[in-house]
Amino acid sequence: MRSLSEAATVAEEVGFDSVWVSDHFFLPQEATKAVGGNVRTRGLVDAWSTLACLVPVTSRIKLGTCVSNLPLRNPVELARKASTLDHFSQGRVILGVGSGWFRDEFEAFGYEFEPFGIRMAKTIEGIRLMRQIWESKGPATFAGNYYSIGGAELNPKPFRGSIPIWLGGASGPALSAVAELGDGWIPWCPTERAFKEGAARICQRTKAVGRDIESVRFGACFVTYVAETQVEVRRGCDRFLSHRPDFVSGEKRAMFGTPAQLAEDLRNYVGLGMKHIVFELALSGKKTHDMVRLLGEGLIASYGSP
Repeated sequence: MRSLSEAATVAEEVGFDSVWVSDHFFLPQEATKAVGGNVRTRGLVDAWSTLACLVPVTSRIKLGTCVSNLPLRNPVELARKASTLDHFSQGRVILGVGSGWFRDEFEAFGYEFEPFGIRMAKTIEGIRLMRQIWESKGPATFAGNYYSIGGAELNPKPFRGSIPIWLGGASGPALSAVAELGDGWIPWCPTERAFKEGAARICQRTKAVGRDIESVRFGACFVTYVAETQVEVRRGCDRFLSHRPDFVSGEKRAMFGTPAQLAEDLRNYVGLGMKHIVFELALSGKKTHDMVRLLGEGLIASYGSP
């Protein structure tokens, strides 16, 4: 926790906008190996408890999940956790949500891994329920196909009355959900082509349903390794790439390089409409807070925050 607290305070100091925490029970073994994790210890820390620990050591920076899988959560309980944290942090929470993708994670903890269409439907319904219970002036009522509440009153309410919800994913239904319900889109490691195509579909659907496209923020989360020299970059990323053929083939995109190289990469995405970049500093090497400082001093100071 000390390492994460140090990273969060440095992130705030150098000008980052937000700190995000991955919300998984555990990840596939190959993904764990790729980032140098211990495959004999599969469990991961709870994202919401972790974010709560960052509230007293920060004052400005926003706190987000990237992303909480709604089919693995009771949306009422998730709404309560997010609202309490938002109240204590004075409106700094961003709720990232998704429909889940890792079957083993579901089944290991006793959840049925339902077909994608059902998981997506639960995600959409869960978002509607959370907004209802946050924004209701009194006891809230909601009746859906999967979730129902009657006379449920949540306190404390979110600091500003509601909480921004960003959706992950790049499927057609996920992009439609962003356009119809989301405050932002945060896919994981998209290529420039995938981001451009996804953003275009969101814009098209947003217009079709009568929403202002300016109400949707476009972002992405990238596995990141930054170092001062290219030699260090190659050394730091070799293991990751040996376990992730999807990145080697170009199916997924990472941010590996010196600050100057990453600044150039970001210009390309910003030119496509990306306004928010989350750097996933999962690879071992430098201490996390040192990488945060290098990124902040090398990108924000010289290039500006997107």
